[in-house]
Amino acid sequence: MASPDTRPQLPEPSISIEDIFAEIQADLETVEQIIRDKVDSKLELVESSSRYIYRGGGKRVRPALVLLAYVSASLLGMLPIPPGGLGFVEAGLTATLALAGVGAADALVATLAYRLVSFWLPLPFGAVAVPLHRRRLRNLSPEDDAVPVR
Repeated sequence: MASPDTRPQLPEPSISIEDIFAEIQADLETVEQIIRDKVDSKLELVESSSRYIYRGGGKRVRPALVLLAYVSASLLGMLPIPPGGLGFVEAGLTATLALAGVGAADALVATLAYRLVSFWLPLPFGAVAVPLHRRRLRNLSPEDDAVPVR
């Protein structure tokens, strides 16, 4: 004999998804117009390719989940175990982007591009800046660093 369901019942939502979508419809149309304006190019090949991709509809991703992917990657990058969250960021960002609707291969490419720009690209600049900064500090006299008293 089956026991009656004793789980608490959730109340019916007071707003539907259609109502939410209706609230942001104007914003979505504005974004679509901005995208249409941005695909204009003086190069015929770029413009025709962009229009072809745009008219095809492309893959619709959920912006909130893409933002979540970025925030989670930033938090994973703060982990003190590996330097810069190396490995954790790549796995977390790729998985979250895949959940957001981005294809797995595209998510991996986007993740690697993000890490190239955010982690690896600044390293050569730092390698140049540190010796320049040290040389500048050696050339300073103690008077250069003094703060005038008023």
